[in-house]
Amino acid sequence: MRPPPSDVVSAYGGDPTQLVRLAGGRGTSWRCGDLVFKPADLTDAELAWMDTALRPRVVDATIRVSLPLRARSGRRQVAGWIALPYLRGHHPQGRWHEIAAVGRAFSRLTSGLDRPSFLDRRDDPWARADRFAWGELDIPDVPSLVAALLRLRRPVIDAPTLVHGDLTENVLLDPQEPPAVLDLSLYWRPPSFATAVVAVDAVCFHASATDLLEQLDPAREFAQYVLRALLFRIGTDLVTGGSDLRPYTPVVRWLGR
Repeated sequence: MRPPPSDVVSAYGGDPTQLVRLAGGRGTSWRCGDLVFKPADLTDAELAWMDTALRPRVVDATIRVSLPLRARSGRRQVAGWIALPYLRGHHPQGRWHEIAAVGRAFSRLTSGLDRPSFLDRRDDPWARADRFAWGELDIPDVPSLVAALLRLRRPVIDAPTLVHGDLTENVLLDPQEPPAVLDLSLYWRPPSFATAVVAVDAVCFHASATDLLEQLDPAREFAQYVLRALLFRIGTDLVTGGSDLRPYTPVVRWLGR
């Protein structure tokens, strides 16, 4: 977990002597004053789209959005690193309704944007798991429990837009600032899917009661979004070699009522 090289920090106007490693996430992000450095996990096409299509909408938004910055040279990444603004706030514990509301605000912010072409070229485990959840990709030899879940899937009619598909640990709240969204994980899905991922995470990984699955979104078809969110999380485990499905038991039982 090495820090960014000094020349990378200097390329964005930072002072390398001020680097402090940030807790949380994958443990690879470093703060330097008003900047945050992290290894570049976005393609040039994604960085360009965020700069040209999304940034103009963020200026007057009701939420703060962490978008990559350009180096002094104009480059969007330097030696495999990107820089983002440091946003004040704390990660809310158990405030699932507020987190879901931030996700809906993000979807309103992106409403009307065309589907970015870079989504078709993504092939990371999360992109593959998302396609699996929505019936656009098969994962061979899934466990019988997963096969049973796949048989519960029914069509949904809500229109897709760009959503943040990993809000659970990527929302900041601050009493003096609007809510903030970090680490954009973009998917072309109905907004209720983003909410369902939060609900599934809350129940499976944060010991929330399954009542939350009925309270977090008023959509008539929300159980179908919960199903897809569950398949998304399970699919990520399957494509990365995980096999322990026990954390998902409460949602599986809720779906099978």
